[in-house]
Amino acid sequence: MSKKKEWVLNIVGVVIVALFLFPVYWMVITAFKTQTEVFQTPPTFFPVNFQFESFVNIFSSGVGGYFLNSVIIASGATLLVLLLAVPSAYGLARLRVRGKKR
Repeated sequence: MSKKKEWVLNIVGVVIVALFLFPVYWMVITAFKTQTEVFQTPPTFFPVNFQFESFVNIFSSGVGGYFLNSVIIASGATLLVLLLAVPSAYGLARLRVRGKKR
């Protein structure tokens, strides 16, 4: 591949990645903006005044309990999958199964 074509493909790749990551950037930056700055026209691409008040409000309002519930459910599901998948994988790896090429 020629150097020029390689540069063009790299630039196109960077532009595509930037387009896909921009909404994530916008979400994170908006979390640190004040309420008035969020609805300001034209929008700012970087917060003028960083504020953590929204995070404090969310975690003080009881989100910790919801997070703990999610951790318990996810851990239980992970353990259940491991208990079922590990023996199955061992059996498939060690035993002769019809359709398996050796």
